[in-house]
Amino acid sequence: MFRAFASPMKAERGRNKERLEASLAGLCELELLKQRQECLVLGALRLGDSGAPHGRPACWGGEPRGAASHDPAGLLRRQQS
Repeated sequence: MFRAFASPMKAERGRNKERLEASLAGLCELELLKQRQECLVLGALRLGDSGAPHGRPACWGGEPRGAASHDPAGLLRRQQS
């Protein structure tokens, strides 16, 4: 009885899944951009400190805040991208 609706419902679920995945990817990209901006601001603030060591900020390598630095798989993924 409901077989006529099965295909359109399945197609709609597929479209919804694609939309959700695209939204999640967008949110992840925004988070990365936020972290990069924060790193740049903190680095600029450090330049103003007279006693601060000069050079690249600790987060310059693209390591997200709170990420485990001892995670070799995560480091490899970041280097490949």
